[in-house]
Amino acid sequence: MFPRLTRALLFLLTPLVLAVAGLAQAGSPETGGMQIRQWASSATASSEGADTPASQATGPPNTESCGLQPTAWGQAYMVRFGVPKNWIELSYATPVHAVRVRARETNAPGSVVQVDLKDVSGTLHTVWTGSDKTACLEWFELELPRTPYLVSGVKLYTKKLGVEQIDAVELIGELQATLSISGAPPGSQVFLDEKLAGATAADGSFRATVLPGSHHVRLTAAGYPDWSQDATLQLDSTVNLVARMSPKTADLALLTQPGQVQVYLDDEPRGVTSSEGRLLLKGLSLGSHRLRFSLAGYKELTQTVELAAGDTKQIEAKLQSAGPKPLGLAEIEDALKNGLPSARVTQLVKQFGVDFAVTDEVEQRLRAAGADGDLLLAIIKARK
Repeated sequence: MFPRLTRALLFLLTPLVLAVAGLAQAGSPETGGMQIRQWASSATASSEGADTPASQATGPPNTESCGLQPTAWGQAYMVRFGVPKNWIELSYATPVHAVRVRARETNAPGSVVQVDLKDVSGTLHTVWTGSDKTACLEWFELELPRTPYLVSGVKLYTKKLGVEQIDAVELIGELQATLSISGAPPGSQVFLDEKLAGATAADGSFRATVLPGSHHVRLTAAGYPDWSQDATLQLDSTVNLVARMSPKTADLALLTQPGQVQVYLDDEPRGVTSSEGRLLLKGLSLGSHRLRFSLAGYKELTQTVELAAGDTKQIEAKLQSAGPKPLGLAEIEDALKNGLPSARVTQLVKQFGVDFAVTDEVEQRLRAAGADGDLLLAIIKARK
């Protein structure tokens, strides 16, 4: 007897490790399933030699040369002794939708005449009969359409003169479940068991084929707190998750002098400060914003603020009185033409200011109306 328990257990654990990690060895382009490969965990046979038990066909291959070897299964009764057909039945730890079977033949190769697959209910399904041309230490390979049933075992029938030997039998199949996410911000990164799995589409959705089992799902997006949820996916099922992600926000605490000031944020009215001049704006989006303060009789005040996540930014705004309306060109011309001394008009200009600029044409009009040099200088200085 040549025990192979250590090597067999290593391969048996592979599907379980893959399921925990949420990753398979390959993805199937035809079905989108996650493909895993596994060696048999146990075996029975129509007969077995004292040194070539059925258990020698479990685990990965370990026969290095042709001829009768104690590292592979061999039946006790050769075909020439009247046994019409031998068989070996192998069991696998993880039932899968089978897509491929591989058997490594050693002594008396080319012996396989039939392949049955065993589903989880114990029913056998014959998937191939024919003539086997495999040479020693090569692989009998059978490609299959994805089985609609889950396969937990493979039964090989052999028929050839001599002691037919099978070293190892690999079952390749697919396991799949579908993870669907909606409601997330576009472009959110999706992590499955802390491995990047992709990003959400423009409509905030994400869909992926994963191995069944328990998974940790986490989404990240700029300007949003991370979202996460644990999900258990059953075989051939879909789990729909809704990622409710609220954007990170900030607050503005405003203090104006005087009070009762109309406040605009990005040109949208957001309220009026109290009689003490206070107003709290909550839940504002991050980034740059334009504040505008308006009150009749006062000059408007604008200010740009930058908000970061979690901010409660204090803003003080002191508005200046707008004062009387500045003098216009026509008003000054009329005053001069109506006999008001240039010196008095100069005083009024200094008090109220003007709303025009002095050009050559304006200067000519003012001088024609009676303005002197002092008045013209006052007008140039007083423009508002």
